[in-house]
Amino acid sequence: MDKYEIKLEKTLSGHIERIWCVRWHPNGRWLASCGADRTIKIWSKEGDEWKCLSTLNDGHQRTIRFIAWSHDGRFLASASFDGTTCIWHQKTNENGDDDNNEPMEWTVMVSLEGHENEVKGVAWSPDDTFLATCSRDKSVWIWEKIEVGREADCDLNDRPNEEAFFECSSVQTEHSQDVKCVVWHPKLNILSSSSFDNQINLYCQNDDDWNCYTQLNQHESTVWSVAFNPEGTRIVSVSADESIKIWQPKNYNDLIDEPKLTAKRYSELTIKWTIIASLSGYHHWPIYDVHWSSVENLILTAGADNSLRVFKQFQNDQNDPYSSVRFRQIQFKSEAHEQDINSIHWNPLMKNNQLLFASGSDDGLVQLWLFEQQQQQQQE
Repeated sequence: MDKYEIKLEKTLSGHIERIWCVRWHPNGRWLASCGADRTIKIWSKEGDEWKCLSTLNDGHQRTIRFIAWSHDGRFLASASFDGTTCIWHQKTNENGDDDNNEPMEWTVMVSLEGHENEVKGVAWSPDDTFLATCSRDKSVWIWEKIEVGREADCDLNDRPNEEAFFECSSVQTEHSQDVKCVVWHPKLNILSSSSFDNQINLYCQNDDDWNCYTQLNQHESTVWSVAFNPEGTRIVSVSADESIKIWQPKNYNDLIDEPKLTAKRYSELTIKWTIIASLSGYHHWPIYDVHWSSVENLILTAGADNSLRVFKQFQNDQNDPYSSVRFRQIQFKSEAHEQDINSIHWNPLMKNNQLLFASGSDDGLVQLWLFEQQQQQQQE
């Protein structure tokens, strides 16, 4: 039998108001945090100590609600209550190397305007071609990134010779209330959004336009956050109704058997979804965030009850991919922060059988946690 443990690794202080979002860089070494103090801080571990490498404070006039690293690690997007989304670009040092722990200088490459109210979320598509934003104005915007003067065969880590710019590709207005979250499928250009209208929408590009092809509406209150599993075959959602719901397409078997799945084919197979698990009675206030780990298939949740909870999926028959799946809480940390936990994020790397994750709270602190699985010895 396995034993799981959550241990506090480090508390990072430096923000002077509530933390709204924490996000790990794809390299697993940098952590970005943002909040009501209108700053973004980038943290990294040097030896045994964590330090702030950079503070970005000249991009927004109001609270920074959400941040997202591009998958190639070259850009950082920030969404703000001032109605704009900034795209930050790191300046290289004298050696042309930006992948170290030296203090970093970041500049705003472009500021995207168009939303009429606060921007609540931002997310990059799997290939970084598109950027999605959502707002209190009830809309979801999809922007296309176009890099100017960049050689087609240049290395992914090279900097563009000139600035990239963004064109609005689509404005989606299917939600009837404040849109809280946008998240892309991990492999395909399929976008999900969730809202104060209790609904989850899925979007797909059809020729040159985007359309909302299905809506999931089984929650009884605001859907604060959604996440795909690593394969993109299931969705987990968390809500102010204090429930965690795991969704699976009714054509799940066809989905996992489909070779070379395209976004269009995915949308055809995922028009109808069913709830395969609804977990209640764990959180006792609204659940604000959820993240599905790409390493161990673990679901992490947090919310207004100040607690962190980890759930794991168990297959009834490990040798049968079609067997039913159940989900169980395997560990939790009550009072992980002194106030509401707004954001959580698994580190993409595993070291020494340990996973690291970050949390950000209304208490103004960023906390780093070690999640460890300890194999129990069988007694003879």
